[in-house]
Amino acid sequence: FVTKLNAPGSGLVYSTYLGGGHGDSGYGIAVDSSGNAYVTGQTSSATSWPPPFPTANAFQAAYGGGICTGGLCGDAFVSKLNASGSALVYSTYLGGSSNDIAYGIAVDSSGNAYVTGYTYSTNFPIANAFQFPNGTAFTCATGYSDTPCESSFVTKLNATGLALVYSTYLGGSSGYGSGIAVDSSGNAYVAGALTSTTFPATANAFQTANAGNVDAYVVKFPAVAAAPPGPGVGISIANFQFSSTAGGSAPAGQSLQITNSGGGTLTWSATASANWLSLTPMSGTAPSSVTVSVIPTGLVAGTYTGTITISAPGGASQTVSVTLTVTAAPPAPTPTVSSLTPSSTTAGGTAFTLTVNGSNFVNSSVVQWNVSNRTTTFVSSSQLTAAITANDIATAGTAKVTVFNPAPGGGTSSTLTFTITSGTTSPPPTINPGGVLNNASYAKPPVLAPGAIVEVFGTSLTDGTTGYTPSSTLPTTLAGATLLVNGVAAPLFTAAPDGINAQLPVELVGATSATIQVQVRTANGTVTSPAITVSVAPFSPGIFTWDMNGQGPGAILHNNDYSKVCPPGRSDCPASAAARGEVVDIFMTGLGQVNGTWLDGLPNPQASPTTTTPTVTIGGVQAQVAFSGLALGYPGLYQVNVYVPQNAPTGNAVPVVLTIGGVISNTVTIAVQ
Repeated sequence: FVTKLNAPGSGLVYSTYLGGGHGDSGYGIAVDSSGNAYVTGQTSSATSWPPPFPTANAFQAAYGGGICTGGLCGDAFVSKLNASGSALVYSTYLGGSSNDIAYGIAVDSSGNAYVTGYTYSTNFPIANAFQFPNGTAFTCATGYSDTPCESSFVTKLNATGLALVYSTYLGGSSGYGSGIAVDSSGNAYVAGALTSTTFPATANAFQTANAGNVDAYVVKFPAVAAAPPGPGVGISIANFQFSSTAGGSAPAGQSLQITNSGGGTLTWSATASANWLSLTPMSGTAPSSVTVSVIPTGLVAGTYTGTITISAPGGASQTVSVTLTVTAAPPAPTPTVSSLTPSSTTAGGTAFTLTVNGSNFVNSSVVQWNVSNRTTTFVSSSQLTAAITANDIATAGTAKVTVFNPAPGGGTSSTLTFTITSGTTSPPPTINPGGVLNNASYAKPPVLAPGAIVEVFGTSLTDGTTGYTPSSTLPTTLAGATLLVNGVAAPLFTAAPDGINAQLPVELVGATSATIQVQVRTANGTVTSPAITVSVAPFSPGIFTWDMNGQGPGAILHNNDYSKVCPPGRSDCPASAAARGEVVDIFMTGLGQVNGTWLDGLPNPQASPTTTTPTVTIGGVQAQVAFSGLALGYPGLYQVNVYVPQNAPTGNAVPVVLTIGGVISNTVTIAVQ
């Protein structure tokens, strides 16, 4: 954090967090004549651990790679806040691939920032360096087992924070800089501690040798470091980690920034140590933004390491390490098949697309027609489509349809039979007049609501077979039948020759009517029923009943244990009356729009409440509504939870009625004790 107190210390001028999603610590602060604050310390909030440490106009925009081992992790950072503390003027990481930390900071009259601390990184960013070129390890002092040991560093950032004026290692071994100051001429004064016996003391120093164990040191740096011998290669990150699955697609590339850490112009080129490594482009002039990619094609499970070397004439090279972890592909399951759409056709017909429904399908699943592979498209883990040619159905008979999942694991499903008929005529589908009804109330004349569950009555409504949906995710075709609402396929629960259960599309909101047709793919091709028009309204409440006829005992559960509320004498449930004062759940359809998710043909992921709250009476007494909305896990189904009134009449057939938006539901009964 950074906090500015007013002069008497009685109040805050500003106070702000400064950090990312991991550990961040501030150790040093300086202020220039304009009131801008310069802060330094250590961050382990990497760019790969969101949110990263905040950067702006950064010399080093990416985390250098300090990995947490033995409590050591992180990069140094340098951040400049404006005088009001409201924004970053610049903020940058400062570090290499190991642990780096800054303890001291100073600022001169031109706005250049001077930073000192220590680094374990052998590739710490340097420029115009006094000591240690990049890549040189440090030798630990006697009695210290770390490898490499830490070294002090001194870095001068220009006023913009975008470039190094100079940056250098300082020391022999096992040392750190803890404080820094700068005079009016730009000379930097650094203080710290060390155990090194090879510290570069000057001939006229007050103390030229280590007196034993840990000594302090004081160093004065001139205002301008020695001119660089030539260009130097700077990199934004020293190691990359990639992961992939054997046989899977390549992971996304990662960005590497190449900068000139020295003088002159840096023209660089790159080489990769492994053929699975790629860098785009492979050469250029700094500054450059390049993409590091891996190509896992053909690689088996294991860990692969490689390097990318960035070189330049007259400039020190830099090496970027790359690790690719390839995990074994999980074994494919054995597929199962449940239905085909269509399940038959006429001999001599044209090519068509076959839909195979089932489970345990994978991207590499193949539909087989009489054991021969067909061009297959993966739709989901429960559906595939396959291209069936005209030659496949040239003659009458049957075909064996299976699905094959390749190794590892995998296998072949059981067989479904596809029938190829000789071409007899099938009657066209017909919807009965007034034959589209609310599936709960069966009220006439029918007025239907968007998203409601309906039943369509008619003849020849399927290909002659009966289909049902085994899951709560509804298909739009069953037994060769598709229900078209204003030309759009509606989700289907069941389909039989004399009736189809479906959910009206929620997109009918605002409509006053809709056209309904049934389209059937038969052995003779596809035939469509004449269209009928139905009335659409915002609400068409229908309460389900245990007998599924819109009358008698309602589909009502005890809220406390979800058991059925049933009168005596039924074979499907024991007698269990509702008590006065308890909460019961009434299940219905047609309550219209909800606040929240409302889906066609998919299970409701949340109990979204209706936009209009209904009223419910039990035995003519109004009941308090605790909840009204979509029921979880079932398309088109609503539930209304109510308290049975304390003064409700008792009996085995007490009437229950719901009203919403002025529309009254069918009357059902409830047993009350």
